[in-house]
Formats: sequence, structure tokens, C-alpha cells
Amino acid sequence: MNNMILYVIRHGKTKSNEQRLYCGKTNDVLSEAGIKEIKEKQKCYNYPVCAKNFTSGAIRANQTFELLYPQTFYEVRPLFWEYDFGEFEGKSYDMLKDDARYIEWIMDEEGAVSCPQGESKQDFYKRISKGLELLVDELLESHESEALLVCHGGVIGTLLHLFYDQRKHFYEYQPRCGGGYKLRLTKETSIKIEILEEF
Repeated sequence: MNNMILYVIRHGKTKSNEQRLYCGKTNDVLSEAGIKEIKEKQKCYNYPVCAKNFTSGAIRANQTFELLYPQTFYEVRPLFWEYDFGEFEGKSYDMLKDDARYIEWIMDEEGAVSCPQGESKQDFYKRISKGLELLVDELLESHESEALLVCHGGVIGTLLHLFYDQRKHFYEYQPRCGGGYKLRLTKETSIKIEILEEF
């Protein structure tokens, strides 16, 4: 077997999401509205159930998993943590738009510029790619046909941008909070992703 199904779910809404603030390494909790949305979505959508379950380890990802799958075991995979925005954490575009370091970062098409005290896009891509490689190898070795990962919008968007279709910006692939994708992952010489369903 060289293929498997991976469900990826974006965590529920946080206050940072509501205020449109950069939130990567910041360990936000779900907001009251975020918790309510997850519970409402759970009533309307039959979330997948898998034997192997993972989160990034961020509190907001863990809370989301525990709301959707109470008393269910999951493992933590920190390589799927959200982008580290460094000194830009907890700030909005309006707060940063006059900062030359911020402008340099957002205008950097090569992804080599790091947020001050944070990551560059290239660093992030390498981390996410390594996380996927390790996860896929582990699951294929144990002959798992399905697994589920609760993580972050930036992580999911980046996975699809890198392994599905690079013609689209990763923002275009980011699901809404509590939403996600059913993906088919195939590994031969490299990993390829196919989108089977968006939910």
C-alpha cells in the first residue's frame, strides 16, 4: 500500500481569529463563539472517525479535537504547529503596515525573509514538509489506511500548496475554522495529495 486517506481539520475560532491578529506560536484558546460554532457544526456534519488521530499540540487544536471526539486518544505532532510570526504575533495588518520589517516580509516572494524572532516562509515549508513525510512514513509502515489531523489554517493551506497545486496561493486552500478536507495521499518517489472532499 502506498496511499492513504488523511482528514485535516482546522481548529475552532479564537479571539485572535475574530480580531484578525497574527497568531502562530501564541497558544490561544478557543473563544466562546468558537466553541459554539464547533458544537453547532458537529450537529450538522458527520465528522470522520479514525483509529489514528493527531493534533499539532496547540491548545486550540487540542480543544477542537476534544470537543469533536470526547474521550478519544490522540497524539501530538508539533511539526504541524502554525507559522511562527515572531514579533508580529498578536498584531494586525493595521498595526504593522508602517513597519519596514513587516513590509519586507509580506513583499518577499522567495520566502527567505523571516519575521523578527520568527520563521521565514522557507523555514515553515521545510518544517511542514518534514512533518508530512514523517507522518506518512509512520502510517504506511503501520498499514494504516486512514488518519485525522487537527491543526491550523496556514498549515493546511501550505500542505495543499506544496503537495497538491502550487498555482494557487496557500490562502485559497485555508478552510474555515472547524472545516477541513478529506485528502488522498500517495507516496512513490514523493508525496502527492488529491482533494476528495471539502467540508
